[in-house]
Amino acid sequence: MRVRARRRNAAIGFGTWGLLLLIGLVLRSGLQREAPSADSPAALRQRVALLEQENAALKARLALPDKLDSMVGGYKALPARLRHLPMTGLATPDLSPPRHSCVLDVGARDGVRKGQGVVATTGVVGRVAKVYSDHCRVHFADDVGFVAHFRLHRRPGEGIARGDAFRPGNLRPQFLRDRVRFIDGDLLITAGSDGVFPRGIALGVVDAVAPLPQDTRIVAAVDFGALSEVAVLLPPGPNESD
Repeated sequence: MRVRARRRNAAIGFGTWGLLLLIGLVLRSGLQREAPSADSPAALRQRVALLEQENAALKARLALPDKLDSMVGGYKALPARLRHLPMTGLATPDLSPPRHSCVLDVGARDGVRKGQGVVATTGVVGRVAKVYSDHCRVHFADDVGFVAHFRLHRRPGEGIARGDAFRPGNLRPQFLRDRVRFIDGDLLITAGSDGVFPRGIALGVVDAVAPLPQDTRIVAAVDFGALSEVAVLLPPGPNESD
Protein backbone atom coordinates (compact mmCIF):
# COMPACT_ATOMS: atom_id res chain seq x y z
CA MET A 1 0.00 0.00 0.00
CA ARG A 2 2.81 2.37 0.90
CA VAL A 3 4.51 1.64 -2.42
CA ARG A 4 1.32 2.43 -4.31
CA ALA A 5 0.89 5.68 -2.39
CA ARG A 6 4.45 6.71 -3.14
CA ARG A 7 3.97 5.94 -6.84
CA ARG A 8 0.70 7.89 -6.90
CA ASN A 9 2.30 10.88 -5.20
CA ALA A 10 5.25 10.74 -7.59
CA ALA A 11 2.88 10.67 -10.58
CA ILE A 12 0.92 13.62 -9.23
CA GLY A 13 4.12 15.54 -8.58
CA PHE A 14 5.44 14.82 -12.06
CA GLY A 15 2.13 15.85 -13.63
CA THR A 16 2.03 19.10 -11.64
CA TRP A 17 5.62 19.88 -12.64
CA GLY A 18 4.78 19.24 -16.30
CA LEU A 19 1.70 21.47 -16.12
CA LEU A 20 3.72 24.31 -14.57
CA LEU A 21 6.36 23.92 -17.27
CA LEU A 22 3.71 24.10 -19.99
CA ILE A 23 2.13 27.22 -18.46
CA GLY A 24 5.56 28.84 -18.28
CA LEU A 25 6.24 28.12 -21.95
CA VAL A 26 2.85 29.57 -22.96
CA LEU A 27 3.39 32.73 -20.95
CA ARG A 28 6.87 33.16 -22.38
CA SER A 29 5.55 32.76 -25.92
CA GLY A 30 2.80 35.32 -25.24
CA LEU A 31 5.29 37.86 -23.92
CA GLN A 32 7.43 37.44 -27.00
CA ARG A 33 4.42 38.17 -29.22
CA GLU A 34 3.42 41.38 -27.47
CA ALA A 35 3.10 44.53 -29.58
CA PRO A 36 6.28 46.60 -29.84
CA SER A 37 6.70 49.36 -27.31
CA ALA A 38 5.83 52.92 -28.22
CA ASP A 39 9.52 53.75 -28.66
CA SER A 40 10.42 50.73 -30.77
CA PRO A 41 11.44 51.26 -34.43
CA ALA A 42 8.32 49.40 -35.66
CA ALA A 43 5.99 51.61 -33.61
CA LEU A 44 7.76 54.76 -34.78
CA ARG A 45 7.44 53.67 -38.42
CA GLN A 46 3.70 53.11 -37.92
CA ARG A 47 3.29 56.56 -36.41
CA VAL A 48 5.23 58.20 -39.24
CA ALA A 49 3.13 56.38 -41.87
CA LEU A 50 -0.10 57.50 -40.16
CA LEU A 51 1.10 61.12 -39.98
CA GLU A 52 2.05 61.03 -43.67
CA GLN A 53 -1.45 59.80 -44.58
CA GLU A 54 -3.09 62.53 -42.50
CA ASN A 55 -0.80 65.15 -44.03
CA ALA A 56 -1.61 64.00 -47.58
CA ALA A 57 -5.36 64.14 -46.84
CA LEU A 58 -5.01 67.65 -45.40
CA LYS A 59 -3.07 68.86 -48.44
CA ALA A 60 -5.72 67.42 -50.76
CA ARG A 61 -8.48 69.17 -48.84
CA LEU A 62 -6.69 72.53 -48.81
CA ALA A 63 -5.93 72.28 -52.55
CA LEU A 64 -9.51 71.42 -53.53
CA PRO A 65 -10.87 75.00 -53.68
CA ASP A 66 -7.98 76.05 -55.97
CA LYS A 67 -8.71 73.13 -58.32
CA LEU A 68 -12.38 74.08 -58.43
CA ASP A 69 -11.93 77.84 -58.93
CA SER A 70 -12.22 77.57 -62.70
CA MET A 71 -15.35 75.40 -62.37
CA VAL A 72 -17.49 77.14 -59.77
CA GLY A 73 -17.52 80.72 -61.05
CA GLY A 74 -18.78 83.11 -58.39
CA TYR A 75 -19.66 80.32 -55.96
CA LYS A 76 -17.51 79.62 -52.92
CA ALA A 77 -16.23 76.05 -52.68
CA LEU A 78 -16.44 74.85 -49.07
CA PRO A 79 -14.15 71.80 -48.66
CA ALA A 80 -15.77 68.78 -47.06
CA ARG A 81 -15.00 65.14 -46.45
CA LEU A 82 -17.24 62.10 -46.45
CA ARG A 83 -17.67 60.71 -42.97
CA HIS A 84 -16.78 57.04 -42.59
CA LEU A 85 -17.91 54.25 -40.32
CA PRO A 86 -15.22 53.57 -37.68
CA MET A 87 -14.87 49.82 -38.25
CA THR A 88 -15.62 49.24 -41.94
CA GLY A 89 -14.13 52.31 -43.57
CA LEU A 90 -17.20 52.55 -45.79
CA ALA A 91 -18.91 55.86 -46.46
CA THR A 92 -21.82 56.34 -44.05
CA PRO A 93 -24.77 54.75 -45.89
CA ASP A 94 -28.37 55.79 -46.19
CA LEU A 95 -30.43 53.29 -44.18
CA SER A 96 -33.13 53.31 -46.87
CA PRO A 97 -31.90 50.97 -49.66
CA PRO A 98 -33.60 52.78 -52.60
CA ARG A 99 -31.89 56.05 -51.63
CA HIS A 100 -28.26 56.86 -52.33
CA SER A 101 -26.59 59.42 -50.10
CA CYS A 102 -23.65 60.19 -47.84
CA VAL A 103 -22.78 62.32 -44.83
CA LEU A 104 -20.31 65.23 -44.98
CA ASP A 105 -18.38 66.72 -42.08
CA VAL A 106 -19.68 70.28 -42.59
CA GLY A 107 -23.01 71.72 -41.47
CA ALA A 108 -25.07 74.77 -40.61
CA ARG A 109 -22.28 76.38 -38.63
CA ASP A 110 -20.16 76.34 -41.81
CA GLY A 111 -22.84 78.03 -43.91
CA VAL A 112 -24.35 74.88 -45.42
CA ARG A 113 -28.04 75.06 -46.36
CA LYS A 114 -30.51 72.56 -47.73
CA GLY A 115 -30.55 72.35 -51.53
CA GLN A 116 -26.98 73.52 -52.13
CA GLY A 117 -24.89 71.74 -54.74
CA VAL A 118 -21.97 69.45 -54.01
CA VAL A 119 -19.18 68.86 -56.53
CA ALA A 120 -15.84 67.10 -56.95
CA THR A 121 -13.08 67.77 -59.45
CA THR A 122 -14.70 65.25 -61.80
CA GLY A 123 -18.19 66.74 -61.75
CA VAL A 124 -21.49 66.94 -59.88
CA VAL A 125 -21.74 64.88 -56.70
CA GLY A 126 -25.27 65.77 -55.58
CA ARG A 127 -27.28 68.18 -53.44
CA VAL A 128 -27.59 68.81 -49.73
CA ALA A 129 -30.74 67.09 -48.45
CA LYS A 130 -30.61 67.66 -44.69
CA VAL A 131 -28.48 69.94 -42.53
CA TYR A 132 -27.35 69.59 -38.92
CA SER A 133 -25.05 71.75 -36.83
CA ASP A 134 -21.76 70.04 -37.71
CA HIS A 135 -22.67 67.72 -40.60
CA CYS A 136 -25.13 67.27 -43.45
CA ARG A 137 -26.61 64.52 -45.60
CA VAL A 138 -26.20 64.73 -49.37
CA HIS A 139 -28.27 62.95 -52.00
CA PHE A 140 -25.97 61.73 -54.75
CA ALA A 141 -26.74 62.65 -58.35
CA ASP A 142 -28.08 59.14 -59.00
CA ASP A 143 -30.56 59.38 -56.10
CA VAL A 144 -34.22 59.57 -57.07
CA GLY A 145 -34.51 62.85 -55.14
CA PHE A 146 -31.80 64.61 -57.14
CA VAL A 147 -32.80 67.07 -59.86
CA ALA A 148 -30.61 69.39 -61.97
CA HIS A 149 -31.00 71.52 -65.09
CA PHE A 150 -28.63 70.36 -67.84
CA ARG A 151 -27.56 71.26 -71.35
CA LEU A 152 -25.61 69.30 -73.93
CA HIS A 153 -21.95 70.15 -74.34
CA ARG A 154 -21.21 71.64 -77.79
CA ARG A 155 -24.65 70.76 -79.16
CA PRO A 156 -28.08 72.34 -78.75
CA GLY A 157 -30.39 70.72 -76.26
CA GLU A 158 -31.32 71.06 -72.62
CA GLY A 159 -33.66 69.65 -70.02
CA ILE A 160 -33.95 68.31 -66.49
CA ALA A 161 -32.00 65.27 -65.24
CA ARG A 162 -33.11 63.16 -62.30
CA GLY A 163 -31.43 60.28 -60.46
CA ASP A 164 -32.42 56.82 -61.70
CA ALA A 165 -34.11 54.84 -58.92
CA PHE A 166 -33.57 51.50 -60.69
CA ARG A 167 -29.97 51.85 -61.95
CA PRO A 168 -27.35 52.99 -59.42
CA GLY A 169 -24.79 55.35 -60.88
CA ASN A 170 -27.20 56.55 -63.57
CA LEU A 171 -29.50 59.49 -64.29
CA ARG A 172 -32.55 59.90 -66.51
CA PRO A 173 -33.45 62.92 -68.66
CA GLN A 174 -36.84 64.55 -68.15
CA PHE A 175 -38.72 67.61 -69.41
CA LEU A 176 -36.61 67.93 -72.54
CA ARG A 177 -36.80 71.10 -74.62
CA ASP A 178 -36.86 71.38 -78.40
CA ARG A 179 -36.97 67.62 -79.06
CA VAL A 180 -33.50 66.85 -77.83
CA ARG A 181 -31.78 64.03 -79.74
CA PHE A 182 -29.11 62.22 -77.81
CA ILE A 183 -26.02 60.57 -79.28
CA ASP A 184 -23.91 57.95 -77.52
CA GLY A 185 -21.09 59.75 -75.76
CA ASP A 186 -22.93 63.07 -75.38
CA LEU A 187 -21.67 64.99 -72.35
CA LEU A 188 -24.31 66.60 -70.15
CA ILE A 189 -23.20 69.66 -68.21
CA THR A 190 -24.99 71.89 -65.73
CA ALA A 191 -26.93 74.69 -67.39
CA GLY A 192 -26.24 77.23 -64.64
CA SER A 193 -29.83 78.50 -64.57
CA ASP A 194 -31.10 76.78 -61.41
CA GLY A 195 -29.12 78.81 -58.85
CA VAL A 196 -27.57 75.59 -57.50
CA PHE A 197 -24.73 74.80 -59.89
CA PRO A 198 -22.73 77.15 -62.09
CA ARG A 199 -22.72 76.46 -65.81
CA GLY A 200 -20.41 73.87 -67.31
CA ILE A 201 -19.87 71.24 -64.59
CA ALA A 202 -19.95 67.66 -65.87
CA LEU A 203 -23.16 65.86 -64.90
CA GLY A 204 -23.07 62.65 -66.92
CA VAL A 205 -22.40 60.92 -70.22
CA VAL A 206 -24.98 59.28 -72.51
CA ASP A 207 -24.28 55.55 -72.39
CA ALA A 208 -27.24 54.08 -74.27
CA VAL A 209 -29.72 55.96 -76.46
CA ALA A 210 -33.33 54.72 -76.26
CA PRO A 211 -36.22 55.23 -78.76
CA LEU A 212 -37.86 57.43 -76.15
CA PRO A 213 -35.40 60.15 -75.05
CA GLN A 214 -36.68 59.90 -71.48
CA ASP A 215 -35.43 56.29 -71.35
CA THR A 216 -31.90 57.17 -72.43
CA ARG A 217 -29.31 55.95 -69.96
CA ILE A 218 -26.89 58.54 -68.59
CA VAL A 219 -23.90 57.45 -66.50
CA ALA A 220 -23.00 59.92 -63.77
CA ALA A 221 -19.72 61.77 -64.27
CA VAL A 222 -18.62 61.00 -60.70
CA ASP A 223 -17.69 57.60 -59.28
CA PHE A 224 -19.60 57.84 -55.99
CA GLY A 225 -17.81 54.85 -54.48
CA ALA A 226 -14.40 56.51 -54.86
CA LEU A 227 -15.26 59.86 -53.27
CA SER A 228 -13.38 61.29 -50.31
CA GLU A 229 -12.86 65.03 -50.73
CA VAL A 230 -15.72 67.15 -52.12
CA ALA A 231 -16.93 70.74 -51.91
CA VAL A 232 -20.28 72.31 -51.08
CA LEU A 233 -21.14 75.26 -53.32
CA LEU A 234 -22.06 78.31 -51.26
CA PRO A 235 -23.86 81.01 -53.26
CA PRO A 236 -22.10 84.30 -53.93
CA GLY A 237 -24.48 86.33 -51.75
CA PRO A 238 -25.27 85.97 -48.04
CA ASN A 239 -26.70 82.57 -47.10
CA GLU A 240 -30.34 82.62 -46.10
CA SER A 241 -32.00 80.01 -43.99
CA ASP A 242 -34.73 77.87 -45.53
